[in-house]
Amino acid sequence: KILITTRHRLAGNTWATALTVPSLAPEPAQTFIRHHAQVRHVAALEAAPQTDVAEIAALCDGNPLAITLVVGQLHTLPLKQVLENLQKARGRSADLLRFLFRYSWEQLSPTAQHLLLHTPLLDIRGVAWPELAAVSKVVPDGEFCRALEELLDASLMCAGYAQGQVLYSIHRLTETFMIREVIR
Repeated sequence: KILITTRHRLAGNTWATALTVPSLAPEPAQTFIRHHAQVRHVAALEAAPQTDVAEIAALCDGNPLAITLVVGQLHTLPLKQVLENLQKARGRSADLLRFLFRYSWEQLSPTAQHLLLHTPLLDIRGVAWPELAAVSKVVPDGEFCRALEELLDASLMCAGYAQGQVLYSIHRLTETFMIREVIR
């Protein structure tokens, strides 16, 4: 058996069973926002009124990745600005994730952009600090640390712990954005 994930319907395939994973309902989406804000120490959301949290959930259509990117933006931008940006994106009928990735990319420092540009070369399971520095050819100094923190804060890079070390990776949709929209 093989599990294939896609954002496109596999209509007309008798060999595959399609399971549509719905967006989060409003209440679980709001709980996810609050939890993610608490874990990420995003004070703007921890103290936000419930109406703002509900608006984020609605504007993100309950999409967990969109919510994660929005929470990441709130590390550096005021809540009011993020909500305005989301409303404008919805008003233009833009693809929400594409908008969020593009906006997050444009907010990065040149060093963070350079580091992120090289992440599609990473092992899908993640890489340790020395490999990340080697692949990106960014000297692992203070500037490298700031760029890495910037990417982690923006939810454009993930850090996990395995095999006795911190491993860095990116979400596959982040990789797709990088390849289709930035590198092309």
